[in-house]
Amino acid sequence: MQSIRFIAGVLLISAAIAAEQPRSTAEELVAEVSGLLARGVSDKKIARRIEEVRLSDYLTERLTADLLKKYRVGPYIMFALDMQTQESLFLVPPRDMAPSDPNPDAGEMSARAGHLQMYVDDSMSS
Repeated sequence: MQSIRFIAGVLLISAAIAAEQPRSTAEELVAEVSGLLARGVSDKKIARRIEEVRLSDYLTERLTADLLKKYRVGPYIMFALDMQTQESLFLVPPRDMAPSDPNPDAGEMSARAGHLQMYVDDSMSS
């Protein structure tokens, strides 16, 4: 029982710390990494900085590819960028990746639900 309380306490503390950290956009991260690479900062130090950043939006492969075209990066940076890309998958996509169709209104959703119900009924009766 004490171990469950301990784990719950650790999770609450880490959630509070994570909530306090300011978030950066993916473009800000790439700009910072570019600057560090241009100044010749070591692979491990840059990777640690990448791991510290909390993103507010999705880090696209396009942004990462642009960085890789300009600079030769080491394995630690590559791993850290890949981890950030994976962790940011469910964040807000960039505008060029966002769907252009607006969300359906209640009437359209109701119509879709009706079509789905008819499909299921027809499939089940066959």
